[in-house]
Amino acid sequence: MTQSNDNINIPMWIGFHSNDIPQFIEKKNSDWVLFGKDNNYPQMLVDIYDKSAIHNAIITGKCHYIAGEGLRVDKEKVSNVEDLAKVQSMIKRANEDEGLEDVIKKATLDLELFNIIALEVIWKPNGRFDLFHIDASKIRSNADGTEFAYSPDWTKYKKGTEKDIEAGFRTFPKFDPNNKKGSQLYYYTVHRAGKETYTLPEYVGAVPYIHVDYKIADYHLNNLENGFQAGNLIVFSGQYPGDATAKKIERDFAKKFQGTNSKQAGGVMMVWQQEGEGETKVESLMPNNFDKQFMQLLEQTRNMIFTGHRVTSPNLFGVETNESFGNRVEIVEKMEVFQSNYVNVRQRIIERVIQDLYNTDAVYLDRVKPINEQFSENALIQIGTALGSQGLEWLAEKAGIEISNQDGLQMSSDEKKKEEEVLLLLSKFGRCGKNVKCKYSKELKFESDEVNIDEDSFRMSFDINDFDRQVLGVIKANPTLPLENIAEALNTDLENIVESVKRLTNEGMLKANEIDIPDDLPNDTEEVEREVTEEGEREAQEIEYEIVYRYVLRAGVSGGAVIPGTRDFCRELIRLNRVYTKEEIDQISLLTGRNVWLRRGGFWNRGSGNISPSCRHNWRQELIPKS
Repeated sequence: MTQSNDNINIPMWIGFHSNDIPQFIEKKNSDWVLFGKDNNYPQMLVDIYDKSAIHNAIITGKCHYIAGEGLRVDKEKVSNVEDLAKVQSMIKRANEDEGLEDVIKKATLDLELFNIIALEVIWKPNGRFDLFHIDASKIRSNADGTEFAYSPDWTKYKKGTEKDIEAGFRTFPKFDPNNKKGSQLYYYTVHRAGKETYTLPEYVGAVPYIHVDYKIADYHLNNLENGFQAGNLIVFSGQYPGDATAKKIERDFAKKFQGTNSKQAGGVMMVWQQEGEGETKVESLMPNNFDKQFMQLLEQTRNMIFTGHRVTSPNLFGVETNESFGNRVEIVEKMEVFQSNYVNVRQRIIERVIQDLYNTDAVYLDRVKPINEQFSENALIQIGTALGSQGLEWLAEKAGIEISNQDGLQMSSDEKKKEEEVLLLLSKFGRCGKNVKCKYSKELKFESDEVNIDEDSFRMSFDINDFDRQVLGVIKANPTLPLENIAEALNTDLENIVESVKRLTNEGMLKANEIDIPDDLPNDTEEVEREVTEEGEREAQEIEYEIVYRYVLRAGVSGGAVIPGTRDFCRELIRLNRVYTKEEIDQISLLTGRNVWLRRGGFWNRGSGNISPSCRHNWRQELIPKS
């Protein structure tokens, strides 16, 4: 600060600090390649992810779309039951505490933040491995990418100090499936032109605008907290108090209004002038039309963040804009565009990582299902019943449904077309059920709008021997297959397999030198040689059964399957008399966008305002001889 004389005003500027955007500059030392000039560039990316609401929403949304409905098995790429069991076991268990989906979700976040995936592979003596996610922001590589290091805080790293080891510093060799020893690191980077060792995120061009986004929020927060808008001139008049007093005023003001976090918005200028009688004036330094300039900055910032992320429909990420969200068709179209232009590419990266690690291309990420705007059947019934007969007519009108005295709620022309589409598929799928002999049946009952069909319990409630025969068949083909893999192959719980093996052994159908069936049912079991006896061979050759579903009259309902008031949908499906597998009905539901399990023939007016969400018919689960 310059000392005053009688004719000079003394200005002081209290500047509020801002952080420079880190530059990504690769430098090499004797051990590890620096990630940015301060070796802390990834942490900066984490910081802006935490601070910017828009950026955070987009990253989180991208991870959701990429993870989709989870990992699935492409059964066409699996040659036999044993391989299928291995792949399903791989998905179920990545390490002692997590499944592969859990690890992949964490890796997906790193992929979107850094364009990097880091996974620790810990080999076991049997040649298998446990897989763990490692925070990619804390990994550094040597120059040729053959060795990697992990440090909780690279700003404090000093080569060769024991303190670093105690704090968690450690090194890994590169993942090598031909050298199945110890702990290794699988390190994947998305290629970027001109970059070696590390890479940059997809949104790197928008990083300055992401900084602006959260600084705008800081600006408003500080103005609210301090009650003093930045960008003002404070003019003191009268006798200059001297440098020491002026500096004290400066410090006291900064302490009170700037605070200790050095993140205040803008700045304040102080000026002493000799004229006046000691009064103090505060004048704004804000330019004219500041509100309009601010709105322009805000709009430009958001647009550049969307552009950097390749987002054309921000509403898909929960970010509100002036853009209309649209109807269901428009929403689906927006999702399809983003799925095709971005999500599919990123999902292929994850699938490649899985293929590199597990040497299989049979695993893929299932895409997010399109949004369904329709009310559930039960919700419509509850609302209509509560509103009474007039309210039911109003609800039917809004839902595009017509009222009939005979059949209750009838479909509009659009719904009728949907019904005909479902019937057409039902006539093509399945097989004729006329000569199919049912050994055991059970009517399906759904307590809510969720479909949860447990075929294992149904099969075992009929005759446990049929399940045992399946176990015998798998063991006959693969005598050393672990119990948990048998459970995966038969899509059942490990406990069911254990009980079946015990039972078969006690009945003389199986024998083994040592059957490892501990009481606590561990995740891993020892490899045991099991042999199907002659008696077991005979049992295994008996008739196999399968589960199918048939459309029938509900149990306890009076009258025939078809009565004068029966709807065309039910009449035709009863006439077809076909049986379907669960997979076939699920596929028809997916193709038509209509839940065939729940909707069936539509609403059933039982009289006196008692309306059922479905008609007089229902799906029946049947156990039949396998054809």
